Amino acid sequence: MATISPRLSVPYIVEGQDDKETAHSEGVNRFESIIQLSVLDRDIVNPDNLGSPTADVITNGDVYLVPSGGAGDFVGKDDDIAAYYDGWLFFTPRKGWLCYVEDENLMLLFDGAAWVNFAGAATAGLVETRSGHIEAPLTKTYVLEQSAAYLYDIDTLIGQCSNGDVVVTMFIGAMNVEGISAVSFTDSESTATATGGSPEDNTVHVGDRVTMVITAGSPDPLDFSFTLKTTRL
Repeated sequence: MATISPRLSVPYIVEGQDDKETAHSEGVNRFESIIQLSVLDRDIVNPDNLGSPTADVITNGDVYLVPSGGAGDFVGKDDDIAAYYDGWLFFTPRKGWLCYVEDENLMLLFDGAAWVNFAGAATAGLVETRSGHIEAPLTKTYVLEQSAAYLYDIDTLIGQCSNGDVVVTMFIGAMNVEGISAVSFTDSESTATATGGSPEDNTVHVGDRVTMVITAGSPDPLDFSFTLKTTRL
């Protein structure tokens, strides 16, 4: 007969067992540590430093997420949840666990290999489109993002104008978007794909300003319609 539970290693109370209260107390501590999981910090490499004059004093019920390169009692416990109850209890996370990091106001998700930002993991790979229609005069700077709220890649710009042509250059901050720089659009639908000379060339970071600089040709078109395809990271 098993003596501990398979997922959280909670000790079972079995017939004829001595010190049943010890097993019960450990089970309570394990449940208290993991249910509504919240950790104080995820940057404590060596717990021996906790309680030194320059660090927080550790108390029963304190829970930490062990970072890479754990030392002292955290050796070999990378990515584990460590809970203190007159000694350390360790939990190896399972895929799908959520963990709130108190000192960062951040929610993490364990994806089976590592702890990742939950907000990003929930939408990573999501393909989105945004469209616009700009009336003449067309020589202008058109703001797509005043301040980006999340991380994404610019993939494709599809555009069409009437009775003439325009040249479009896209900018992330002050940087040209590789592959969508000085692209000409006419009254036939055209597509420009951002190829990227480096991994960062097409990436919009949180807070970035994204603009299209549009220059009208001759004759001056009446309007310009576009669809921008992006992928969340």
